[in-house]
Amino acid sequence: MYTAAGARDEVWLSAKRIRTLLDAGCPPEEIAVVARTLDPYLVPLAAFFDEHRIPYDAPPAQALLDHPLAQAVLGLFRAALDDLPRDLTLDVVRHPLFRGPADRRHWHLLARTLRIGRGEDWSRLDGPSRRGHRIVVGRETDEDRRELHISAPAVRALRAAVRRVEQAVPNAAAGWHEHAAAHLSALRRCFRLETLLEEETRVVDALRDVLATLARLDAFGERVPRDVFVEAFERECRRRWIGAPAARGVAVLDAMAARGLPFRHVFLLGLNARVFPRFIVEEPFISDAVRREVFRVLGHHLAVRLDAYDEERLLFHLLRTAPSGGLVCLYQRADADGRLRDPSPFLRPFLPLDREQIDAIPHSERAKRGRGELATPRDLLRATADPAAALAAFGFDALAYERARAYLASVDGEREVGAFEGRVGPLAPEWARRSVGRLSPTRLERFATCPFRYFAEEVLRVLPPDDAADGEDLSPREIGTLTHALLEELYGRLAARDFERDQLDAELAAAATTVAAAFERRAHVPLRGILAARFAEVVRAVAAFAAFDLAALGDWKPVWFEEGASARVGALELSGKLDRIDRHRGTGWLRVVDYKRRFHDHWQTALATQARRGEKLQAPLYLALAPAVAARHGVGGAVATEAVFQFVDEYLRGDPSVDEIREERLTRRFLATDWTGCRDDVEQAVADFATFIRDGWFFVRVADEQGGHCTYCDFGWICRKNHGRVRRKPEWTPAVTRYWEIVRP
Repeated sequence: MYTAAGARDEVWLSAKRIRTLLDAGCPPEEIAVVARTLDPYLVPLAAFFDEHRIPYDAPPAQALLDHPLAQAVLGLFRAALDDLPRDLTLDVVRHPLFRGPADRRHWHLLARTLRIGRGEDWSRLDGPSRRGHRIVVGRETDEDRRELHISAPAVRALRAAVRRVEQAVPNAAAGWHEHAAAHLSALRRCFRLETLLEEETRVVDALRDVLATLARLDAFGERVPRDVFVEAFERECRRRWIGAPAARGVAVLDAMAARGLPFRHVFLLGLNARVFPRFIVEEPFISDAVRREVFRVLGHHLAVRLDAYDEERLLFHLLRTAPSGGLVCLYQRADADGRLRDPSPFLRPFLPLDREQIDAIPHSERAKRGRGELATPRDLLRATADPAAALAAFGFDALAYERARAYLASVDGEREVGAFEGRVGPLAPEWARRSVGRLSPTRLERFATCPFRYFAEEVLRVLPPDDAADGEDLSPREIGTLTHALLEELYGRLAARDFERDQLDAELAAAATTVAAAFERRAHVPLRGILAARFAEVVRAVAAFAAFDLAALGDWKPVWFEEGASARVGALELSGKLDRIDRHRGTGWLRVVDYKRRFHDHWQTALATQARRGEKLQAPLYLALAPAVAARHGVGGAVATEAVFQFVDEYLRGDPSVDEIREERLTRRFLATDWTGCRDDVEQAVADFATFIRDGWFFVRVADEQGGHCTYCDFGWICRKNHGRVRRKPEWTPAVTRYWEIVRP
């Protein structure tokens, strides 16, 4: 009898003792490993038995429908019945074995951006199939947007694949044998079955066997609809399991399957209270006493719940008496997390009065090695002073081990940022051109937020996950794009009317029609239903903002829209795009107006303070860009006096003419005097950021608290921010002290 800490230690000791029995000449068929339920033991059992080279016959570990190929085949049979739902259809056509082109990377993104739901929505592929489809990815700002072009052949290939799924099997009623033959033919036509891996071959064989089983139902002589056949196919698949053909070896059984079977040696695992015997409670509404009385008086038999303990006791007796050579009983004194557990009440007659006399399996690896158990090559590697030499002697990959050990030593041993935490070294010329040579305020703000995020998105050019909306709705990026396009079109029309306020409604309606038509041509999606309602909300927000803006223009006149330019900030050339530039009718001064959707808490901090920290660099740059735009239009010597950020959606939530409390949530201003006060600090911060980028400092800056940038970062799942030293090393590294002085003054 042994006691362990967790299921893994139980299996560890069983593997050691079974290997000893096998080495002594005991046939593996005469050994059994039994537990009341095998679920907690299957994973460690596979690992330890493989390590100890123990042949075993265990239940298959995977259900048939858990395999991706079986899921894809079932999806092929179901898709047309369910009117070709997008996700199910794409899971089928994007499977590597589905017949079609090799490049299917952007099919899912294409279907999402076209807002394909099911059925007739797939016809939206017809337009892009002639000239391809352009997908804009990235954030709302133009300088941060990237385009992804999907070629016309790729669109046509998706359309052809969907048609193949739609036409794979006829939907007419037929006999069971006809249905089985048609579905088997569809399987062969739609999937490449000539080059299957071993496991995939077993899956296909199981699916063929399911179809053959259903074909035998043709003896009933009935004709059934195809949906009935597919339902029967799915039910039968759920009963099937797949697994490698098990060689005869040690039997791994649950207690019910092992009862009555004779073995020479039995290892009985999991002898804990509430596990073996299983926990049984009375029915809360009809107690066992009432059940017995009903049977005694009326003769009606109602099962007595607690009588099941007698069955559990009989089961334990059968297992205890099954081995002819030896019985090893194991129970857990605690689980793997250290929570105490009680032994089974069935063990009480066999437990010594002093529990310390029970052989306890130690939980630590070092203590286990001290027991002198049979050692495997892996055990020897853990104990050797030179693991690399031992690995080479045993035929393992010693070079990979040395690289992994060097990596862990660098991560855990050094105090400063190293090559594995973001110190990539000076960028090569090509990389420098892709990063330092194309700086903008948004990209510098991204570096100030988190250098690793800048590295992933701007140096490696990893595209963030697409933000196309699921279903019939506009994504945040599309709402921002439509808002900017509508404002540009509206103010362009109003400029021809000298910004007369009484022309707002008519010009807004015309602008909305133009912008909606352009969106439908670009996205190949009609603005109907929810899309139309969302666009109407955008129009209402623009109307509320424009009404207030026209009333507050005064001597300012909007003159230029969506203008791009470059300007020097310190020693760097930065570029950007301005939403709108107003010119004062009397003085000729310039004012930059930038449209934002909504007001967030971070806008409450003074813009000059955020500019010094590198968090908001757009306002200083806009004041430098505006004179360059004016000069390009023949207006020399103009001076930009302020940059104004307008939060368009906020105007829809109240009347700005009377709701003075909300005024700070509608507009934020950055004046030329603010720029004068912070110019030196901002130019120095920008220069320092460029130096860090050029020298290859791309460490992780963690802010995973509520509202921190880690909560919305597109790359937070790959940056290892949860590793303690990765979080702390950047703050310990003297070479990047200046970075922290900027972002945390």
